[in-house]
Amino acid sequence: MTFEDLQRSWKADIDRPPPAIDRDALLRELTQRCARSEHLTRRRDWREYAAVVAVAVGFAVLWPRIRTSWISTIGVIWVAAWLVLVVITLAKSGRVKPLSSDSSTNDFVRQKIEWCDRQIRLLHNVVWWYVLPAFVGILLIAGGKMLPHQRTAFGSYAAVVFVLCGGIVWLNRRAARLHFKPLRDDLVRLSEEL
Repeated sequence: MTFEDLQRSWKADIDRPPPAIDRDALLRELTQRCARSEHLTRRRDWREYAAVVAVAVGFAVLWPRIRTSWISTIGVIWVAAWLVLVVITLAKSGRVKPLSSDSSTNDFVRQKIEWCDRQIRLLHNVVWWYVLPAFVGILLIAGGKMLPHQRTAFGSYAAVVFVLCGGIVWLNRRAARLHFKPLRDDLVRLSEEL
């Protein structure tokens, strides 16, 4: 094969139109992926709601031991407000409005893109609505019980809680990047094809 043959072959490959996308098959696949994602998201939300109840019950049981310090009491009030914030945030982000029967495929795809955007935003902002309020509340409670006598133990406790909070942030951002972003990109590609 000569250099000119290689150039002609390369030119022929470039001039060939891209393969056609089977829109119906892609739409079916994306519909199934969206349904699975919504199901997993609802399960995540219900687990979080159960955790909210468990934490509230745990603090109610521990209240007589915690209320010995005003700093710990502020921490418990902070955690209670955080639990309400978690419930409200998850409830707002997980809603998917049912489409009317005369909605187009484009409306369906646009709605799913908006839902993916909400989930991505939720997971990327987890540090502000989930991790930081919990971190502050936990440290207020522990600080009220440990300080000023057990400074080293409090510092160690704060470091462990910080690492755990960092892990929660990493896992949530990873889920946004590996799960919701590819789904959103595929939905956008489909919407451009419609």
